[in-house]
Amino acid sequence: MNVPSSAKDPHSFALPELARVIHTDLELIVDFDQRVLEGKAILTITRQPSINQIILDNLGLDIGRVTNVLDRTLLDRHIDETNFAFGNAIRVDLPSIIGTDNPDCKIKIEYKTTPQSDALYWLTPAQTGGHPFLLSNNKLLFFQLIYARSWFPCQNTPSVKFTYSATIRVRKPYTVLMSALSQGIHEGPELDVHVFRQEKKVPSYAVVIAVGSLRTKKFNKRISIFAEENTFQFQSTHVNRFRHTAIEEMLLHAQHKYVICVLPPSIAHFEIECLCVTFISPTLLGGDCSYVIYSLARNISQSWAGNFVTKIRRNVLYHDGINAFLQGEGLKNFYSLVREPANVALLRCLLPNFQFTSELPHVITKYVPYEMGYFFLCHLENILGGPTVFEPFFISYFRKFAYESINTKDWKDYLYKYFSNKKEKLDRVNWDFWFGDTFPHPNFLTTSPYLTDQMSSLFMTIEKLDCIYYQFFRFNMSGKMRFLWLLLCIKIRWADKVAQALNFATEHCSPNYACPIFQHLCEWEEMRIKAIETYNRIKGKMLNETRKKIKQILQT
Repeated sequence: MNVPSSAKDPHSFALPELARVIHTDLELIVDFDQRVLEGKAILTITRQPSINQIILDNLGLDIGRVTNVLDRTLLDRHIDETNFAFGNAIRVDLPSIIGTDNPDCKIKIEYKTTPQSDALYWLTPAQTGGHPFLLSNNKLLFFQLIYARSWFPCQNTPSVKFTYSATIRVRKPYTVLMSALSQGIHEGPELDVHVFRQEKKVPSYAVVIAVGSLRTKKFNKRISIFAEENTFQFQSTHVNRFRHTAIEEMLLHAQHKYVICVLPPSIAHFEIECLCVTFISPTLLGGDCSYVIYSLARNISQSWAGNFVTKIRRNVLYHDGINAFLQGEGLKNFYSLVREPANVALLRCLLPNFQFTSELPHVITKYVPYEMGYFFLCHLENILGGPTVFEPFFISYFRKFAYESINTKDWKDYLYKYFSNKKEKLDRVNWDFWFGDTFPHPNFLTTSPYLTDQMSSLFMTIEKLDCIYYQFFRFNMSGKMRFLWLLLCIKIRWADKVAQALNFATEHCSPNYACPIFQHLCEWEEMRIKAIETYNRIKGKMLNETRKKIKQILQT
């Protein structure tokens, strides 16, 4: 069995170099009343001939019987002691290999999630458009994380990729979306059965499910948009515009169909990379469609670079650095993408050290300078001859390492091999600088705080902000621009706009929008009580993490 090892992944108990899941078949019932998924996972496993056990990751699952699919005999399983951060290992004794050279087998695991599952958002009607909503968030904090194991048993490491199918039963009139192609809906008297299949290999964090009362609008044979009734207010012209730019250019390994799901406002900060479907905030749907294009280009490039060729967790540069580079490539025909690294004082290094630590990945990688990875790839592109030679390299790179998990050395070796006729140019690259422990902090020219405050007082006035609104945003303001404009209104203490800002925080109550508005209003002494009263009135609409953050803001 020629497979890459994940034995060095400190966030997974699995040993896929010994026994590996190659296909997962989920058969689940969605229970909104109990806030659980219940059913079974059928795992197809390949293994070394001498191996009689597989190790799976688990975080809070209620594990029932485990059986051999072939003859329905019970299999012994043992659940290890729980680790506070990573859950525990499920050790399943595999069926013996008798009279065959094929070591593959199938096991069926009966299980149920808990209402406290870290990977499942169970939204109440108050948090949506009036109906319950379920969304799995396997990454939960925007990196290749570990939470897929809290809604189905799996080898929860990016190095393990597998195909999957799913049969999801849910009561009417709910719609189910997954990061897989729909194979149809079978209507029943009480429960509808939604069938999905993903024939491309994906890591566990890319198995995503969303269930809600959703409407759909098709724009062509490939692209559909799903949204709740009250958020289905987008402009067809905007969608048609970005369809012909970002999507068509970025979907180089696209499936036959692609779904865009507009999220409820309470979870509009959600980001995940998965095939077939992308999730966007409802705040992007109005005004300048460049925000929609930017978001789609980012999500699609992440699904391509993140799933097609996975980088081991330490090599974060090539996960998000390549994402940023591909995102820029996809946007070149729409506008010129110019970005500078922010928060320079917080930057650490492109290759964080995961060794000897029990920290979750998002803690260690919080300040990894992904933009420097983007600039590094742009630098290589320039010295090697520009996009006409560098883009074919990326196509070759993805084909070479498709569905594998690689590290920095693998990438660098292939770069030298592909550009063997330009070895001298590559040798002149300061690799130690780019891959060093830390980046030197650039010296930026700064103005004195006094001059900055004086300039702000000239331009930041009620009259000028009002003029900007009527001149540019009155009839074409996206949610993002409206949010930024309202923050400026609070900053200059424009009292007449406080109610508008709180209404925005009520309508779009995700952390990205609600927290800054409440933070700024609490710093305005005269408006602090009003902010607290508004929070107490609307906190039922917010997710727990949003409530915790705003509660901390109000208590300071």
